[in-house]
Amino acid sequence: MTEKPSRNRLARLARLVRLSHPSAWRFLLLTATDPALDKLYALLRDERLPKILDAPYPRYAIAAVEHVAPRVRPGYRILEWGAGSSTLWFARKGASVLSIEHDPRWQRLTGVRLPDTSVVLQRELGPEYWRPVESIKEFELIAIDGRCRHECAGFVLEQVRARRHRAGMTLLFDDSQRTRYRECLEALAAAADWMWTYSGTSGVVLDKTTTLFRFD
Repeated sequence: MTEKPSRNRLARLARLVRLSHPSAWRFLLLTATDPALDKLYALLRDERLPKILDAPYPRYAIAAVEHVAPRVRPGYRILEWGAGSSTLWFARKGASVLSIEHDPRWQRLTGVRLPDTSVVLQRELGPEYWRPVESIKEFELIAIDGRCRHECAGFVLEQVRARRHRAGMTLLFDDSQRTRYRECLEALAAAADWMWTYSGTSGVVLDKTTTLFRFD
């Protein structure tokens, strides 16, 4: 004898049917993009920021973090565009981080949690942002994970071509799956001695790509 579906199960099936209707997805899209809700979404993000930074972990593809982690040690020098969880994670492993950040809020929230050996500099978007130092020779790892990524990559390439970099320096380029970065990624690949590409979850984003380059 076939068992009759329970009332709760029928109700759940009915909800699923309603969610599959195009009008439900249209409502979800309109709600997610409604400018009137921007302040609410910003408030929710602000409330989550301290929790994220109190338990920091890089938002790169997890396999890329596992590639980098064994190399990070006390005294390891890092230049980073885009401050946040990765900055604090590097610093807690003993690295000395120079992080460049355009958002005063992120600069403040990240900077107050750093030891004296690391710093977040707030820079307006422009040449002072993507050219923060005269030479990258002191840095063993450079992470591009902020704004103006084409310009930041171009600055690193100029330094590499002028031999103003440390032999064996690693460049990490996050979100390399985005088609708008294809041109600068191809230029980096042409100049690099080694390249690794890692795709998968970051723990926050289900599917993303992080690419690493090594310059000898």
